[in-house]
Amino acid sequence: RIVRASPTLASVSGEFARMADLRGTDCLATRLWFDRVVDMPYTANPVWGFDEGVGMTVFDIREIQSPRHDGEEGSVVEVDL
Repeated sequence: RIVRASPTLASVSGEFARMADLRGTDCLATRLWFDRVVDMPYTANPVWGFDEGVGMTVFDIREIQSPRHDGEEGSVVEVDL
């Protein structure tokens, strides 16, 4: 849907044009940097029930990629929709 909805991507020959023929789902990943610690029960936290067929996972990136973010204050959270 994303490729077909964008005239620029849909008109490009090659990889983007062939992507439009693949079966799959749209996905959006967003990383958030907080200036304070956000306590999360697990490193990967599934969330569902808002809209039919839509779910997401909230990741504690500091824990998953430790020690990469150990020197930073706050939390790094990724939300995959």
